Amino acid sequence: MQNISDLELNYKLKRLVQFEKKLLRKVLLHIAEVDSRKLYLSLGFPSLFEYLTKEIGYENGPAQRRIDGARLLNKIPEIGIKIEKGSVTLSQLSQVGQALRQIKKTKGETLNYNEQKNLISEIENKTIHQTEVFLAQKFDLPVEYSVKTKHQKDESVRLEITLTKEQMDILEKARALLSNTLKSGSLTEVIVHLAANHVKEKEKREKDIRGVKVTTAAVVRSRYIPAQVKRTVWRRDHGRCQYKDPLSKRQCNSSHFIHYDHVIPFAYGGPHSADNLRLLCSAHNLIRSENKKPIRY
Repeated sequence: MQNISDLELNYKLKRLVQFEKKLLRKVLLHIAEVDSRKLYLSLGFPSLFEYLTKEIGYENGPAQRRIDGARLLNKIPEIGIKIEKGSVTLSQLSQVGQALRQIKKTKGETLNYNEQKNLISEIENKTIHQTEVFLAQKFDLPVEYSVKTKHQKDESVRLEITLTKEQMDILEKARALLSNTLKSGSLTEVIVHLAANHVKEKEKREKDIRGVKVTTAAVVRSRYIPAQVKRTVWRRDHGRCQYKDPLSKRQCNSSHFIHYDHVIPFAYGGPHSADNLRLLCSAHNLIRSENKKPIRY
């Protein structure tokens, strides 16, 4: 693998992904056949879900997604082409399956073949988020506002809350800004980090502890980048990685794990000026450090 070129590696991976999508269609067809034959019953399993998790080895989530996809594929064979093309994903089909079960349970309604076929066409090329919103709006699914708290055997707490779009946007912005600080960048980490910082600041104010100010001379001699320069670079680069692939000219544009990078390295006298700084994600910043080559805009 290490002997092949970047272009060849990229080409081979694309071919494998195409094969993976075709294979997924075949897997779903086999699951649908097992379901129609009730093969899992003769093998001693009470349900298709139990069969897929205990006999085949799927985890709970992947098993349920494949069941939803297989049953929709069995009803609407045309879905198979959409799966192979990638215009409809397994996660989307699972969302459709969940929505169909929910409207049947809450409203007593069942969509016919044509309605389900049109529904699949309507979610083509949508993201997971867009599909969720579309299904919720189309079927007027109820918005849940109640906070659910569940205490588990290891004394952890499972919390389920509902955020408005504006609240979620703020939380996502905080996650992007904290991506360099947090390990995984999960929403749980973001919430705990913000809460912990607030508690610390509150305790400091109550104890009237003042931090030591950095002198201007120390700033000049250190790697410290002035806040005003950081703000200028951040606004100019829109908070996103500026790396561009030399061949395709595609820009990374990641907003997670962002670093300030010196075009002329600081160790070689590069100044802390906006012209000499740019934003790079941690991955491209690491490549820059390892190769010691300039990454151009």
